[in-house]
Amino acid sequence: MTLPPLHTPTGPVSATVHVTQGKNPSELLAALDKLYTSSPLMKRYVDIHLVYDPFDRQFNMWRNVAKFFARTEVR
Repeated sequence: MTLPPLHTPTGPVSATVHVTQGKNPSELLAALDKLYTSSPLMKRYVDIHLVYDPFDRQFNMWRNVAKFFARTEVR
């Protein structure tokens, strides 16, 4: 997976990754680990929240998970 260059963020980034229940998340988790450990900016600024459930396309719930666990006080 090739990503565009990151610019230094001005604040924390909170992202949710959905894993469908019943699927083996090993490949996804390995890719996330590689990306996270290879990028000092990701280590410093990005929080990844994993949601493991049987439901697809629950965008509001995923966004709320990222928002709830964000490092900022803005709600």
